[in-house]
Formats: sequence, structure tokens, C-alpha cells
Amino acid sequence: METVAILLAAGSSKRFGIRTAGGKLTALYRGKPLYRHALDALSAVPLVGEIIVVVSGGSPIPSMRPSAGPGHRFVVNPESEHGMGASLRTGVQAAPESTDRYLVALADMPHVRPELVVSLLELQAARRSLITLPLFEGNQGHPVLLCAELRPELLQLHDDVGAREIIRRHTGRVAHLETTDPGVMFDVDTTADLERGEHGP
Repeated sequence: METVAILLAAGSSKRFGIRTAGGKLTALYRGKPLYRHALDALSAVPLVGEIIVVVSGGSPIPSMRPSAGPGHRFVVNPESEHGMGASLRTGVQAAPESTDRYLVALADMPHVRPELVVSLLELQAARRSLITLPLFEGNQGHPVLLCAELRPELLQLHDDVGAREIIRRHTGRVAHLETTDPGVMFDVDTTADLERGEHGP
């Protein structure tokens, strides 16, 4: 199966509290920019064929990594002010038509491990589920794996809801990966989150 990862990195960082050129995603976290943790984790998964990093216009992220590397591509969401739905739609539009699965990950989640991603991909292949996502203590986490059958619905996204409505619409075809890893829930919204995460999610 051809799996494309879509890393959403076009958020406005309104709640972060301090100003940096690229918002919270370029703030240093455990020795490197926050977004790099998610990008590096996806890069370590051989089953992922390409990583599309969706950024906002004027984002410094592409220039911080001048050579994106094999399988990496930066795409600008021209409507990033419309939220996550618009960014996800941009990523899906940029993916090759031959894509079988979209692995949707968030650039402000630095503790998602490559092993967790592999488990998601393997579960989807075994169950042939339309949607596959991690479940931590009864709560749905990220990343989320979406089959290409959902492409028409994904291309209709336009607001900050992201794929939540699509997941709700297809509840009967969702496979959950039960995990004890809190990294699937931990994201950085504020500077307090950034400091808390330095000591573990």
C-alpha cells in the first residue's frame, strides 16, 4: 500500500503566549525545533512513502530545513486561517492520486513514536479498516490513518474541525489501537505545555 503522511504545521499558535518567527513549532524543545520531533518520527517509518508538511504562507519552517530530504515535501496552505480542515484538505490535494492511505499527524505532538505509527499501519492492513487511530484510556488520539476511499470527503473540509466529523460519520468502520502511550494525547498549546513536556508527556 502507498502511504502518505500529512504533517499539519500551519496552525496560528494563538495560545502559545510568546512570539517566535514560526510560532510554537519553531520553539526549541529537547534540543531541536518542536515540529522536528514529529517530522523525524515519521521519517523513521519505512512504510511511509512520502511526508507532506503543510505550512502557512510565510512560515520559516521550510528554510530551517533547506533540503527537505528524500520523501519530504513542503506545501503551503493558502487558507491556513480557516483552520485544520483547510490544512488537511491541502495535504490531501497535494498527495499522489495513487495514495492508498493518509497518515495525518500534528506537528505540535512531539512524543508520537515511530513504533506507534508502525502499529497503526499494521492494524489497518490486518483489519482493512477505513479509519484507524490510537485509543489511550478511552480517548481518541493522534496520528489518524485514513484510507483513500475518504478522499472525496476530505476534499470538502474547510474549517477547524479537521477529520472529526468524518470519523463520527463512519464510526462503524473505525479500528482502535489500544495503547498505554500518553504521547498520542500530548500536544503543545502553551509555554506551560512546552515546559511540562521537557519532563515527559
